[in-house]
Amino acid sequence: MASLPSSLDECTERLDAAQTAVAKSQSVVRVLGGIALVVGIGWAFWEIIGRKNAEAKPEAPPEALT
Repeated sequence: MASLPSSLDECTERLDAAQTAVAKSQSVVRVLGGIALVVGIGWAFWEIIGRKNAEAKPEAPPEALT
């Protein structure tokens, strides 16, 4: 467990360090969230295009396969 700061300057330094750490973690979360959003949108479009292509291509009758 961290000890209590002995002076106002030490308290300010710790607060600055904590704020910097929070800002960095928020940046990481925003980047990961953006990546997840792009992947999710891409996957949705891939599914939509795949379904449209599957509907557009009629299945070959069994006679055509032999």
